[in-house]
Amino acid sequence: MPCENNYICISHFGCAPEPAVTNPLTYSIGESVDQLMLHGSSTATISGQYSRNSQIFLANYCANNWDGFCEIASNDETVAYANNMNAFMGPSCIGLTQGDMLILNTARVKFLVDPGNQVLVKEPFDPNVADSPYIYYWKHPDCDAESARCGVPQGTSCGPRYAVNPQTIDSDVVMNKILCNPQLYMSFLYNIYCTMKAAGTLSQLQGTKLGAYFMSNQFQYSKK
Repeated sequence: MPCENNYICISHFGCAPEPAVTNPLTYSIGESVDQLMLHGSSTATISGQYSRNSQIFLANYCANNWDGFCEIASNDETVAYANNMNAFMGPSCIGLTQGDMLILNTARVKFLVDPGNQVLVKEPFDPNVADSPYIYYWKHPDCDAESARCGVPQGTSCGPRYAVNPQTIDSDVVMNKILCNPQLYMSFLYNIYCTMKAAGTLSQLQGTKLGAYFMSNQFQYSKK
């Protein structure tokens, strides 16, 4: 609707905002007082890589395009905060850094092939900003967060399923980071193993780094 002649529409009030001010990357990379100075003290709960909204945003951002910002975030060695991307994923495993969480959360977005009974939720990154970008995450209201502690249990009715493309997985930066320290991501890798085994595609990983990892740890995975 057009504004009345005597009034100014809120969308036309003041100068156009600087793009950097509404860019979630300026909230999400690192943790500093500068972020609060830029966005205001009301953003304290969503600023910093450890915050829930920033974890969700970075996981989706880095799943679509791993760039220098993702690389910086993946090197964050802070261990003081939990993984709050969504309730189903549960809290962080002990010793998982913010960088490790980013890699795990990114992989959970990038390699998702079946969300199970979860529903996709959409909400603004910063609810205080009218043109804030949206963040997206999967949620299942009937899932117990504690049952998913440190990973995704295979076989649960609400659990998502993950798989990879054997043709491109060797060049995937996220999976290569996981394979550099696979013990941190055992539950996630086990989910891929079971999903692809059930689909009859596990053998297609032969000749890949992930396939070699599964072969060298076959006893450990097959006995679960």
